[in-house]
Amino acid sequence: MKSDYIGSDETCHNTPEEILHSTKQFVVLRTTCKLTDYICFNEEFWPFLDRNGFILHPHLKSGADIRKTVYSFLYNQVIKLQPDIAEGVIAVKKKLHWDDYYIIGIQIRTGKLGIKDAPNHFLEVRDIDLFSRYALIQTEKAMNMTTKPVKWYVACDNRMVKAKLSKTYPKYFMTNSCTLSHSNKDLERNVRSSGLLCALYDSYLLSAVDEAIITAKSTFGILAVNRSPRMKRIQIMKGDWKKLKE
Repeated sequence: MKSDYIGSDETCHNTPEEILHSTKQFVVLRTTCKLTDYICFNEEFWPFLDRNGFILHPHLKSGADIRKTVYSFLYNQVIKLQPDIAEGVIAVKKKLHWDDYYIIGIQIRTGKLGIKDAPNHFLEVRDIDLFSRYALIQTEKAMNMTTKPVKWYVACDNRMVKAKLSKTYPKYFMTNSCTLSHSNKDLERNVRSSGLLCALYDSYLLSAVDEAIITAKSTFGILAVNRSPRMKRIQIMKGDWKKLKE
């Protein structure tokens, strides 16, 4: 029931103080409202975080480091997979022979790609090539560290982008065969949609890779890698192709 929770909607109209002092049973957060940042970077909360195990280096405190620990706790301990979904993730791993490879996760969020008047879109068209470019660099490094063959696990919301990667890099390409979807329509249904199940599988598979290259503005990728806070990751920002060109 709506009366049981306090939340931060798209406008972030509730202040951090209102949320933190609320007597509601649940708090529903949007990451864009940055309440977690407010807590982790505010020294006023550090004694509490230290007492509860969220500060791993008491003599070298870092808001960013604390935030990783908090996110890891939220995504692993507070958010729990239903047993049948966990079994589904294991089944996909078995099908892909997951443990036989050193896996680089590639998460590309292309929503509203190329629409110039969409202020919150994730990437520019020319940013897409950066993912494979960085993946090739990381693959070479990985081959010097492990005897396992290297694979790229690709999670992407664009079939054409996935098809291009599959055709160009068949030696490395790996993906789940389902079609990903995590729209509001899927979330509002009373039954599980195949697209939402695919999104869950992709998210937890991305959490299990050895290292990741993700879309920086995508909460999907951020959630996945923050389940494993020590995972090596590269984040691609919108327009990064310009910096690389320079």
